[in-house]
Amino acid sequence: MWLVAICVIIGFVLSKRLLRWSDRMIRVGLYILLIAMGMNLGRSEEIMRAIPILGAQALLYCLASSLVSVLAVFLYERLFIHRFIRRGKPRERSGLGREAFLIGIIALCVILGVLSGKYWITMPANLAGVLFNLSLVIICTAIGVTIRGSLHFITQTKKIWLYAMVPVMVTIGSVAGGLLAGLFTGLDPVDSAAIGGTMVFYSFASVVITHQSGVDIGLLALLSNILREILTFAAVPFLSRFSELSAFGVGGASTMDVTLPVIKRSLPEEYTLLGIFNGVVLSVAVPLLLMLLYGLA
Repeated sequence: MWLVAICVIIGFVLSKRLLRWSDRMIRVGLYILLIAMGMNLGRSEEIMRAIPILGAQALLYCLASSLVSVLAVFLYERLFIHRFIRRGKPRERSGLGREAFLIGIIALCVILGVLSGKYWITMPANLAGVLFNLSLVIICTAIGVTIRGSLHFITQTKKIWLYAMVPVMVTIGSVAGGLLAGLFTGLDPVDSAAIGGTMVFYSFASVVITHQSGVDIGLLALLSNILREILTFAAVPFLSRFSELSAFGVGGASTMDVTLPVIKRSLPEEYTLLGIFNGVVLSVAVPLLLMLLYGLA
């Protein structure tokens, strides 16, 4: 965590000098990060073996929790944000070709990482970790550059409390989506709500769910939220064409770190700080939500 803080501070202090390089830094860091993620997937025999068996259920939970969460945030944006906050001039959009190209590069990086992790026998054991840390340094420094614009956005927005409700809507939508998926899978409603309510904070939640409900449910939570994280990279460029806040619905807790680069690339810079805020709040909310769910079970 200290590395993240230091890099953000460096980017903030050197923002004037690094401003013209920030977009390129985000791109490079994002590609390195995706390759590292793919390597971790490819090297995990447990996950690779479980994909054919649990893949369909994991995809169902991923899509249901993401779609309902996006819908909840989108409706909130349309009913409240656009109604009470005067928007500036909409950002000029490029053609769909740019988004399609970005998604293609994202898929290529993940596939390259998975193949490397699975078949590169002599690959150094710590290579994925080194690449992850390198991407973290590059991305967090670039994010620090954009913080000044985000702070200006926060100070100029009089009804900022309306944006503070975004993680609440993400939580409601994610849990509701998990329950919806549970109607089709037949899983216990508590487990279904927990899987949806993990909101991409799978490093912590999958351990808790495994302890409470068994390895199969824990692995299902892990896979579905890994898919949701990957889906964020592909979906945000398209969602940003219709809604500025829906990206936070699909990204969940990862909008403060892993998926923040694609949010920064797809949305106006002032939303960078909202992405960090959304991720921090949800990272705190997930443990509390799981305690509540399993405490009532």
